[in-house]
Amino acid sequence: VKSLSKRRLDGPEEPRDFPYAFSSVLVVAGCLSVTLGSVLALWFHGLSGLKRCWNVAAILRMTPLSFMFQLATILKFVSLKYVPPDMVTLLSQMQLILLAVTMRFVLGKKYSPSQWISLALTSLAMFQYLTIRDGRHKGQVNVSLGQLSDNVSE
Repeated sequence: VKSLSKRRLDGPEEPRDFPYAFSSVLVVAGCLSVTLGSVLALWFHGLSGLKRCWNVAAILRMTPLSFMFQLATILKFVSLKYVPPDMVTLLSQMQLILLAVTMRFVLGKKYSPSQWISLALTSLAMFQYLTIRDGRHKGQVNVSLGQLSDNVSE
């Protein structure tokens, strides 16, 4: 679906903000996910697997999490107008951590200590990237990866 927006990002000669509507991406992705999930459940587990996919109680239990993910996806598209793409990707990886915390407190899912350590290390790696990225942008230093690794290890 074409976007109706006539705004330009960086000036009159630059392309429009997005050539498509956010809602069309979400609708297509959602339809593909539901269709593919249903087909695979039917393929691997037969009719009983398909019925489990459409269990009303399970759907209602997952509705709050699904709503939060859809909101995060919408915000990710909106943020592309204001934040560099690498930062949007980094922030979208935070969904892993937020999902684990939400699953723990909303659904009572228990994770092993090694899984929590993995999530903590993922968080630390993201913050390290932000620190390195911000340091390079503030000082406008253009360093190669070899020089960057030397700087980080000091």
